[in-house]
Amino acid sequence: MHSLAFIHIAVHLGLRHLPSFRGLANLRSLTLTLLFQLEELPDFTDLGSLERLVLTFVSAIDLAPDMAPLRNLQNLMVSFRGTMCCNGFLNGTCDLNNSLCAESKLWGMPTATCLPSNRTGKLATDATRAVFAKFSSSVCSETTEVPETQDDFPDQDGMAQCNGVMYCQCVKPGNRIGMCYNPRMMALSCDGSILPIAMRKRQIKENVGEPRDPIEEV
Repeated sequence: MHSLAFIHIAVHLGLRHLPSFRGLANLRSLTLTLLFQLEELPDFTDLGSLERLVLTFVSAIDLAPDMAPLRNLQNLMVSFRGTMCCNGFLNGTCDLNNSLCAESKLWGMPTATCLPSNRTGKLATDATRAVFAKFSSSVCSETTEVPETQDDFPDQDGMAQCNGVMYCQCVKPGNRIGMCYNPRMMALSCDGSILPIAMRKRQIKENVGEPRDPIEEV
C-alpha cells in the first residue's frame, strides 16, 4: 500500500464506507465518482503526496476532512453532485436551491439536507476553506444543466449483441435503440445513452476518429 500512487473508484452503487487512507504516503491521484451511498471520506493525514483529488456524484458525502495535510495538491475538482458545497459545511450558509444540492430523479438522488446551523461538529477547518478557495475555478460551480442521461452498465445480453464490434446498432429493453460502446474502459456492450451516439454521428460528419464501417454502422 505504501507504493500505491493512483486510486480510481467508480460505479460502486452500494459502497457506504472506504477503508482508511493510512499508509498511502505516495498516493498522487484519487478519483471517487458515482458512489451514491458513500457516506464519508477517510482522514487525509497520510496523503501529503496527493496532487489530484476528484469528487463527482458522491451525493451522500456532506463534508470534507481537514485538508491541511494536502500540501502538494495541484488539482481539486468537486462537481455535481457536491452536497458539501451548498449544505452549509463551507460557509455556514445552506442553499438548497443551488443545483449542486438539487434532486436528480435520473440518478436517484434526493434533494440534499442542510447541516444544523447550531452544530458543533462537521465544521470546515480554515485549511479546508483555503483549499476550496484556491481551486475555486474547479469546485462547487453550479451546473446550468443537470445531466439528463447516463451510461448503461454492461450486461450479458448487451455484450452478446455487440459481439466485440464497436459502434454498431443494438436494441435495449423496450425497443430503445442503442449503440455498442465501452465508456470508461468498461466491457463493450449495448449503451442506450444519447451522448455516445451523438458523439459518433459528429465524428462521422466531421471525418474524425475511426472511419465509419458501412456494413456495421447503419
